[in-house]
Amino acid sequence: MTGHDDEPIVYAPEIRELNGKITDRALRKWIELGRFPKPDGNINGRNFWLASTVRQHRADMLAGKFSQLRRPVARASAPETA
Repeated sequence: MTGHDDEPIVYAPEIRELNGKITDRALRKWIELGRFPKPDGNINGRNFWLASTVRQHRADMLAGKFSQLRRPVARASAPETA
């Protein structure tokens, strides 16, 4: 972690708490869909993000960067007319 030696790290449980107490599965899905950044590293099997990564993601969210990443809405089929 050159240049980030004194930067705080944030582990997955804190990330899930900060994002509305989402589940492990939801966090993995968000990462897969690009709604949350990939972890900056892993220590003893525990994913972590640098505090700067989390701050940048929150700023991007507030700026509306992820507004196009919504789940498609299933449309109800039109009733058939006889």
